[in-house]
Amino acid sequence: MVSYKPVTAALRVLEILDAVSGLQGKATVGKIYRETGIDKATIVRMLETLIHAHYVARDPDEQVYQITGKTLALSAGFDRGKSLGLVVSPLLDNFCHENGWPSLFAIFDHDAMFVVETSLKTGPLSLNSSRGSRVPVL
Repeated sequence: MVSYKPVTAALRVLEILDAVSGLQGKATVGKIYRETGIDKATIVRMLETLIHAHYVARDPDEQVYQITGKTLALSAGFDRGKSLGLVVSPLLDNFCHENGWPSLFAIFDHDAMFVVETSLKTGPLSLNSSRGSRVPVL
């Protein structure tokens, strides 16, 4: 249990970074505002901070923002489920081969399911649940 109030500015900058990532290279201040509801002036200041820290880049011609490769370093220490993925991968592939249906293996991660491994790459059905993605708990 957290014994202190979270830092609102830190939560907002993470929310903005998440929005920029989700907009996949098409993030404008307006789109980020619609996603987050954060004041546009605050969005601009936080984007400038993220640019200064090299987590976000701005395309000056199109006035869009996108995440940089540095964001990958944020997950460098995360390997939850990696060993499980190695174990279940052949089982999922075998199941898909025998039944014709792809499947995935996910573990509970706070408020969502974290996809550890999937056989979607080998199956006829296409879903938006790739390895490493977080999907809502149904």
